[in-house]
Amino acid sequence: MTHTLHRRGSKSDLAHDYVVLAMAARGVNRDGAAPKLARALEIFAAHNPVNFGNVAGNSFTRTLPEMVSLTRDNTVSHAVFRDIEDVTAVLQDLKKEDLGISIVVSGLFDQVKASCRCAGLTPHTANVSLGIFGKTEKLPKEGVLEIASMCGHNMVSFGVIKKLVRDIEDGFTTPEQAAKKIAASCLCGVFNWERAAQVFSRLTEGAKA
Repeated sequence: MTHTLHRRGSKSDLAHDYVVLAMAARGVNRDGAAPKLARALEIFAAHNPVNFGNVAGNSFTRTLPEMVSLTRDNTVSHAVFRDIEDVTAVLQDLKKEDLGISIVVSGLFDQVKASCRCAGLTPHTANVSLGIFGKTEKLPKEGVLEIASMCGHNMVSFGVIKKLVRDIEDGFTTPEQAAKKIAASCLCGVFNWERAAQVFSRLTEGAKA
Protein backbone atom coordinates (compact mmCIF):
# COMPACT_ATOMS: atom_id res chain seq x y z
CA MET A 1 0.00 0.00 0.00
CA THR A 2 1.03 3.64 -0.08
CA HIS A 3 0.47 6.75 2.01
CA THR A 4 -1.08 8.37 -1.08
CA LEU A 5 -3.89 5.81 -1.28
CA HIS A 6 -6.48 7.57 0.88
CA ARG A 7 -7.08 10.83 -0.98
CA ARG A 8 -10.73 11.89 -0.99
CA GLY A 9 -12.90 13.82 -3.39
CA SER A 10 -15.28 13.56 -6.33
CA LYS A 11 -14.26 11.86 -9.56
CA SER A 12 -14.00 15.24 -11.29
CA ASP A 13 -11.70 16.54 -8.52
CA LEU A 14 -9.52 13.42 -8.53
CA ALA A 15 -9.17 13.67 -12.32
CA HIS A 16 -6.65 16.43 -11.57
CA ASP A 17 -4.75 14.70 -8.77
CA TYR A 18 -2.21 11.97 -9.60
CA VAL A 19 0.72 10.99 -7.40
CA VAL A 20 3.80 9.15 -8.68
CA LEU A 21 6.50 7.85 -6.34
CA ALA A 22 9.73 5.90 -6.78
CA MET A 23 11.33 3.71 -4.14
CA ALA A 24 13.75 0.84 -3.60
CA ALA A 25 13.23 -2.16 -1.31
CA ARG A 26 15.52 -3.02 1.60
CA GLY A 27 17.28 -6.31 0.99
CA VAL A 28 16.39 -6.25 -2.70
CA ASN A 29 17.67 -3.18 -4.54
CA ARG A 30 18.17 -0.47 -1.93
CA ASP A 31 21.97 -0.52 -1.75
CA GLY A 32 23.28 2.03 -4.24
CA ALA A 33 19.78 3.21 -5.19
CA ALA A 34 20.36 6.91 -4.41
CA PRO A 35 21.40 7.97 -7.96
CA LYS A 36 18.38 6.16 -9.44
CA LEU A 37 15.98 7.76 -6.99
CA ALA A 38 17.51 11.16 -7.67
CA ARG A 39 17.13 10.61 -11.41
CA ALA A 40 13.47 9.66 -10.92
CA LEU A 41 12.93 12.95 -9.08
CA GLU A 42 14.53 14.84 -11.98
CA ILE A 43 12.19 13.09 -14.41
CA PHE A 44 9.20 14.02 -12.23
CA ALA A 45 10.32 17.64 -12.09
CA ALA A 46 10.62 17.83 -15.89
CA HIS A 47 6.93 17.12 -16.51
CA ASN A 48 4.92 19.97 -14.96
CA PRO A 49 4.31 18.68 -11.43
CA VAL A 50 2.10 20.66 -9.07
CA ASN A 51 4.55 19.72 -6.30
CA PHE A 52 7.43 17.29 -5.85
CA GLY A 53 10.02 16.25 -3.29
CA ASN A 54 11.33 13.70 -0.82
CA VAL A 55 11.87 13.72 2.94
CA ALA A 56 14.68 16.24 2.40
CA GLY A 57 12.04 18.78 1.40
CA ASN A 58 9.57 19.71 -1.32
CA SER A 59 9.34 22.26 -4.09
CA PHE A 60 8.19 24.89 -1.57
CA THR A 61 11.15 24.42 0.76
CA ARG A 62 14.11 23.29 -1.38
CA THR A 63 15.42 23.50 -4.92
CA LEU A 64 15.64 20.43 -7.14
CA PRO A 65 19.48 20.36 -6.97
CA GLU A 66 19.29 20.45 -3.18
CA MET A 67 16.83 17.55 -3.09
CA VAL A 68 18.96 15.56 -5.54
CA SER A 69 22.11 16.10 -3.48
CA LEU A 70 20.32 14.98 -0.30
CA THR A 71 18.83 11.82 -1.84
CA ARG A 72 19.91 8.61 -0.06
CA ASP A 73 19.39 4.91 -0.77
CA ASN A 74 16.32 4.81 1.49
CA THR A 75 14.77 8.01 0.10
CA VAL A 76 11.40 7.89 -1.67
CA SER A 77 10.97 10.36 -4.54
CA HIS A 78 7.48 11.84 -5.01
CA ALA A 79 5.49 14.16 -7.25
CA VAL A 80 1.85 15.11 -7.80
CA PHE A 81 0.44 16.01 -11.22
CA ARG A 82 -2.72 17.78 -12.41
CA ASP A 83 -2.95 16.03 -15.79
CA ILE A 84 -2.84 12.34 -16.70
CA GLU A 85 -0.94 13.29 -19.87
CA ASP A 86 1.98 14.44 -17.73
CA VAL A 87 1.86 11.16 -15.81
CA THR A 88 2.03 9.26 -19.10
CA ALA A 89 5.09 11.28 -20.16
CA VAL A 90 6.73 10.48 -16.81
CA LEU A 91 6.05 6.76 -17.21
CA GLN A 92 7.40 6.80 -20.76
CA ASP A 93 10.65 8.41 -19.59
CA LEU A 94 10.95 6.00 -16.65
CA LYS A 95 10.46 3.02 -18.95
CA LYS A 96 13.10 4.38 -21.32
CA GLU A 97 15.66 4.80 -18.54
CA ASP A 98 14.81 1.44 -16.91
CA LEU A 99 16.07 2.45 -13.45
CA GLY A 100 15.12 -0.86 -11.86
CA ILE A 101 13.16 0.64 -8.95
CA SER A 102 9.50 0.41 -7.98
CA ILE A 103 7.09 3.03 -9.31
CA VAL A 104 3.69 3.62 -7.70
CA VAL A 105 0.94 5.72 -9.28
CA SER A 106 -2.10 6.81 -7.25
CA GLY A 107 -5.18 8.07 -9.06
CA LEU A 108 -8.40 7.11 -10.81
CA PHE A 109 -8.09 3.48 -11.91
CA ASP A 110 -9.34 3.92 -15.47
CA GLN A 111 -7.07 6.90 -16.09
CA VAL A 112 -4.00 5.26 -14.57
CA LYS A 113 -4.55 2.01 -16.49
CA ALA A 114 -4.91 3.94 -19.75
CA SER A 115 -1.75 5.88 -18.93
CA CYS A 116 0.17 2.66 -18.34
CA ARG A 117 -1.05 1.24 -21.66
CA CYS A 118 0.08 4.37 -23.49
CA ALA A 119 3.51 4.02 -21.89
CA GLY A 120 3.69 0.32 -22.80
CA LEU A 121 3.51 -0.84 -19.19
CA THR A 122 1.42 -3.42 -17.36
CA PRO A 123 0.56 -2.62 -13.71
CA HIS A 124 1.88 -5.19 -11.25
CA THR A 125 -0.55 -4.58 -8.37
CA ALA A 126 -3.63 -2.48 -7.66
CA ASN A 127 -4.59 -1.32 -4.16
CA VAL A 128 -7.92 0.14 -3.06
CA SER A 129 -8.68 2.25 0.00
CA LEU A 130 -11.72 0.88 1.86
CA GLY A 131 -12.42 4.20 3.54
CA ILE A 132 -12.68 5.12 7.22
CA PHE A 133 -14.26 2.87 9.84
CA GLY A 134 -15.26 3.57 13.44
CA LYS A 135 -16.73 6.73 14.97
CA THR A 136 -16.83 8.67 11.74
CA GLU A 137 -19.15 11.24 13.33
CA LYS A 138 -16.06 12.61 15.09
CA LEU A 139 -14.42 13.47 11.77
CA PRO A 140 -14.46 17.04 10.40
CA LYS A 141 -16.48 17.98 7.33
CA GLU A 142 -15.63 16.37 4.00
CA GLY A 143 -13.78 19.39 2.59
CA VAL A 144 -11.37 19.40 5.52
CA LEU A 145 -10.78 15.67 5.00
CA GLU A 146 -10.11 16.25 1.30
CA ILE A 147 -7.34 18.71 2.12
CA ALA A 148 -5.85 16.73 5.01
CA SER A 149 -5.74 13.44 3.08
CA MET A 150 -3.53 15.01 0.43
CA CYS A 151 -0.71 14.66 2.96
CA GLY A 152 -0.49 10.94 3.63
CA HIS A 153 1.77 11.31 6.67
CA ASN A 154 -0.77 13.55 8.44
CA MET A 155 1.54 16.56 8.56
CA VAL A 156 -1.40 18.87 7.75
CA SER A 157 -3.69 18.96 10.77
CA PHE A 158 -7.46 19.44 10.85
CA GLY A 159 -6.96 22.36 13.23
CA VAL A 160 -4.67 24.26 10.86
CA ILE A 161 -7.07 23.74 7.96
CA LYS A 162 -10.03 25.02 10.02
CA LYS A 163 -7.98 28.05 11.14
CA LEU A 164 -7.12 28.88 7.53
CA VAL A 165 -10.80 28.58 6.56
CA ARG A 166 -11.60 31.21 9.20
CA ASP A 167 -8.72 33.40 7.99
CA ILE A 168 -10.04 33.26 4.42
CA GLU A 169 -13.55 34.10 5.61
CA ASP A 170 -12.19 37.05 7.61
CA GLY A 171 -10.18 38.34 4.65
CA PHE A 172 -6.72 37.72 6.14
CA THR A 173 -5.60 35.37 3.36
CA THR A 174 -6.75 33.82 0.08
CA PRO A 175 -7.49 30.19 -0.81
CA GLU A 176 -4.31 30.06 -2.91
CA GLN A 177 -2.15 31.53 -0.15
CA ALA A 178 -3.65 29.17 2.42
CA ALA A 179 -3.03 26.14 0.19
CA LYS A 180 0.58 27.11 -0.48
CA LYS A 181 1.19 27.73 3.21
CA ILE A 182 0.24 24.22 4.24
CA ALA A 183 1.87 22.61 1.18
CA ALA A 184 5.25 23.34 2.75
CA SER A 185 4.31 21.13 5.72
CA CYS A 186 3.97 18.01 3.55
CA LEU A 187 7.62 16.93 3.37
CA CYS A 188 7.12 14.34 0.63
CA GLY A 189 5.83 16.87 -1.90
CA VAL A 190 2.59 14.99 -2.68
CA PHE A 191 0.31 17.80 -1.47
CA ASN A 192 -1.69 19.16 -4.41
CA TRP A 193 -1.92 22.81 -3.46
CA GLU A 194 -3.92 23.73 -6.58
CA ARG A 195 -6.66 21.30 -5.66
CA ALA A 196 -6.49 22.40 -2.02
CA ALA A 197 -7.05 26.01 -3.11
CA GLN A 198 -10.22 24.92 -4.93
CA VAL A 199 -11.46 23.10 -1.82
CA PHE A 200 -10.71 26.15 0.36
CA SER A 201 -12.75 28.27 -2.09
CA ARG A 202 -15.63 25.83 -1.82
CA LEU A 203 -15.47 25.78 2.00
CA THR A 204 -15.61 29.58 2.17
CA GLU A 205 -18.15 30.33 -0.55
CA GLY A 206 -20.86 31.26 1.94
CA ALA A 207 -18.67 33.87 3.63
CA LYS A 208 -17.92 35.59 0.33
CA ALA A 209 -21.59 35.92 -0.66
